[in-house]
Amino acid sequence: MKEVVNREQAEVEYELFLEHNYLKRDFVTDEVEGRDAERDKQIIVSAVVRGALVFNDGVPTYTPETSDNKDPIVFYKPKGDVLAAMDKRKDHQKVSQMYAAMGQLTKTSAVKFAKMDHRPDLELCMTLFSAFLA
Repeated sequence: MKEVVNREQAEVEYELFLEHNYLKRDFVTDEVEGRDAERDKQIIVSAVVRGALVFNDGVPTYTPETSDNKDPIVFYKPKGDVLAAMDKRKDHQKVSQMYAAMGQLTKTSAVKFAKMDHRPDLELCMTLFSAFLA
């Protein structure tokens, strides 16, 4: 792994991201997978270290690393439309709900996430999404 940003600086940027967006430090993304805040922090910090994730005034911009579409994705502060996007789907369409909401959060589309490689791209996007909605 090529280190673009040193780990200490990446951790400082992570903390500033949380503070700037009024986010919890202990958000948990998925109890079923046993994911916890420390793991999620490491996913975000590692993406910063690799240079794939940058924060501009606390706004994360991620450039997919392994997916075909390498267009940068900006994660904006969520508004009511993000949750409304989840309501438009039926209860048994959990993944579709999440992708629709992620599309609203990033002002892109659900299809962008459906076509994304799981690791590291989708995993990082889901982690940022969970941080904003925790």
